[in-house]
Amino acid sequence: AYMAPEQMFDAHNVDVRADIYSLGIVFYEMLAGERPNADDTAVQLMAKAVKGEPIPDVRTLRPEVSAAVAELVSLMCAMKVDERISTPIEVTTALSQIVHGHEVTIVRKRPSVMPKKSAPRETYRAGDAASLAAAVRRARLRRR
Repeated sequence: AYMAPEQMFDAHNVDVRADIYSLGIVFYEMLAGERPNADDTAVQLMAKAVKGEPIPDVRTLRPEVSAAVAELVSLMCAMKVDERISTPIEVTTALSQIVHGHEVTIVRKRPSVMPKKSAPRETYRAGDAASLAAAVRRARLRRR
């Protein structure tokens, strides 16, 4: 349920956008209280991925979610990898804009090519993840 569509078909040729998809599903679940398409089987999920069927709008379950947050989740969970938010920086920038009440602008950047298995993986500072989690918590508390 958290696996990016492209990862279902070729797990060796994915990049950071697969992780962004998974994080988008986690955001959806945090906001709605359940995963999108929670009742679907693995086969049904794969069929939706092949068709490029988008996840449902989070506001169908939680109408009080802002349009900006719903759009961010939608962009993070785009079925076509080229339509998805491309980098963690774009996610954190959009979250920061939402939290501070600014208009959300997403400037798409291409992720770097996925390194070979023998190359060291790119790492992110622990503070980046903590900042992201804090921004999500603040955004959820403001909506209550």
